[in-house]
Amino acid sequence: MPGVVLPPDSALASGQGTFTATLVGPGSQTITGADVGTPGITGTMTVAVAQTVRSLKVTTPATATAGAAFSVTVVAADARGDPVTGYGGTVHFASSDTSPGVSLPPDSTLTNGQGTFTVRLTRAGPQTLTVSSADSGLTTTTNVAVTAQPASRFIVTTGTSTPTAGTSLSLSVIAQDQFGNTDLAYAGRVHFSSTDTSAAVVLPSDSALVNGQGTFTATLTKAGSQTITATDKVAAAVTGNVTVTVQPAAAARLILGAPSSARAGQSFPVTVTLTDQFGNVASAYRGAVHFTSSDLLPTVVLPADYRFTAADGGAHSFSVTLWTIGSQTITVKDTVNAALSDSHSVSVGLL
Repeated sequence: MPGVVLPPDSALASGQGTFTATLVGPGSQTITGADVGTPGITGTMTVAVAQTVRSLKVTTPATATAGAAFSVTVVAADARGDPVTGYGGTVHFASSDTSPGVSLPPDSTLTNGQGTFTVRLTRAGPQTLTVSSADSGLTTTTNVAVTAQPASRFIVTTGTSTPTAGTSLSLSVIAQDQFGNTDLAYAGRVHFSSTDTSAAVVLPSDSALVNGQGTFTATLTKAGSQTITATDKVAAAVTGNVTVTVQPAAAARLILGAPSSARAGQSFPVTVTLTDQFGNVASAYRGAVHFTSSDLLPTVVLPADYRFTAADGGAHSFSVTLWTIGSQTITVKDTVNAALSDSHSVSVGLL
């Protein structure tokens, strides 16, 4: 039997000798010594071999689903692999998975050398379960491949949290289960929507994920806080979103705001606003503007050239005074970019 060790053929000294042997099988066992040259010369002794724990046999499934309980069997075995029925030691459980939600048995006493327990792991991937016994000094580790549960949410991220209006931004979508594992088997289709419903918005078409994840691009146009949402086409509860702050694009239009009528010699307010191509106020505009008017009287008061600052946020108010009765035109232009220009007619009346 494997594990049995008997003395080699040996000579006696003065008719006697002392030897050592190792027996494995429990119970009553015999050892026989025989003369090699004279087989009729023999002797036998009987030994009561106690059953000894030589290993902890731990049986687990090869695979498990995250969050799902599975059974673990622990056997205190002798050298032949048989349960040591007289063993009542305590076993301790540990795992490479230390995530929240993991459930391991408390330290437990084996009954008749064995016991069945329940384990729950939550992190997908290769994990180990280790069972040890301080009583016997034995430890056994087994491997369990944990797979994700079906996806219960999407994790949506972007390459930037402050995209510029009209500029594409990258989107990452990951299908995850409740424990944060990527559902590699996710086979649904993802639909995209946004709080920005402007005509020029570009969102990804309905798409599949590969191994539970995918990368896409989107273009938003309305400045301010906007949200992009990814939702499973069939299971609407599987969803996720990301919020970005869309920044205005460069100034593409200058708008002059003024009243339709005014009194000669009385000042009135006008406002100059710069917007991008999507109608967002171009808050980053730092250009200078120049005013002219069809009213050429020397008493006319027009604003001096003005350079916008960060405090303006793309809009600034001025004061104008006209004198000539009738329809007069006020024009304002960017001092460098002539395309940024606007005019407004004001009907000037008597005081």
